[in-house]
Amino acid sequence: MATILFLMRYSLDHPDNFTTKFNGQLAGMRALGHTALCIGVRGGEMCLMEGDQVTPLQKNRFSSLPGYRHTKLYWDLMSAARRVIAARRVDAVYLRYKPLSPNVMGMAKLNRQKGGKLIVEIPTYPSQKEPDHRPLRRALLALTERLLKRLSPLVDLFTLVGEHNKEGRLLGRPAINICNGVEPDLLPMRRVNTAPGEIHALLLASVSRYQAYDRLLKGMAQDRAASENLFLHLVGGDVDGAVEQLKEQAERERLHLEIHGPLYGGALSDLFDRCDVGVGTLGLYRKGIDVCSVLKVREYMGRGLPFVYSGEDDMLSTPADFMRRVSNDDAPVPAAALTELALSLKGQADVPRRMRAYAKEHMSWQAVWKTVLEKVALDA
Repeated sequence: MATILFLMRYSLDHPDNFTTKFNGQLAGMRALGHTALCIGVRGGEMCLMEGDQVTPLQKNRFSSLPGYRHTKLYWDLMSAARRVIAARRVDAVYLRYKPLSPNVMGMAKLNRQKGGKLIVEIPTYPSQKEPDHRPLRRALLALTERLLKRLSPLVDLFTLVGEHNKEGRLLGRPAINICNGVEPDLLPMRRVNTAPGEIHALLLASVSRYQAYDRLLKGMAQDRAASENLFLHLVGGDVDGAVEQLKEQAERERLHLEIHGPLYGGALSDLFDRCDVGVGTLGLYRKGIDVCSVLKVREYMGRGLPFVYSGEDDMLSTPADFMRRVSNDDAPVPAAALTELALSLKGQADVPRRMRAYAKEHMSWQAVWKTVLEKVALDA
């Protein structure tokens, strides 16, 4: 079986919005019988993660500087990866794209010299449709794009999450579309809220204008009867001032919106248990895309919370009564889209179990990895 080294910004100290995805990727690869390694950040050091074993690799000298997690961390990550590749057999490196640091080239060349494959995931494809208005961030992303072009001759396969790539090529190298998966057994199953009356909706995200939750607030304002007993719970950090804008909009329209900030662990699970319905990303059109593979939808599915979503998701192509698709445009999202879905399933104890079964059948990382490894001849 193969040894796969995953390279992404994985925090051992503080979970973030990507932790569930990363843990699912590792678990899915291990479930196929392969060895899945990952380099994580813990305090001021890089560590090698192999199952439950965490081994320090190197100190990060600049980890206390402001902005480290968005800049110098990636240099340290590539440096630590070289240590691992030099010390043991690695059959493939799975690198999450953006940002990249210049020493990614040295890591990739060493990996190639030792016979390893290089797989690069583009988590939002096409990446240029994901704008950023912060000058420093824009400069870093411009450097990253140049580095990706230099790196491409060493890439054995690109995996693309997003719009369909009909040519099967990117930067002259093989490419395939994949969807984000989910491993439900890593997530606590939601306990069904049986309380009558109020309907509670979970809005889980790094909150930005691209989530387009303002569409839902507009729809609620247009239908007071449907929104009277609808309570929204906004969970996540503020990316671009959208939280304050949503707060002002809700206050102006006298709507029920509770802002929780980032939640993890037991606090997040408790809120899942209180809620009857989840809300996916509603603003893909604001990025100029329609095909999606939204992480929060995977978490709703894995935990067993019915949800509404927008856009085209290949893993949701099999219809089910616990999800409802709304338009991917600027039209207000009707409050009834949430309330009718929630009321149709409220109190049904088997819903979480059915949703997790759907996730295992249609959305597993194991199925994703089988396809990926076949493409790079590591499926034996």
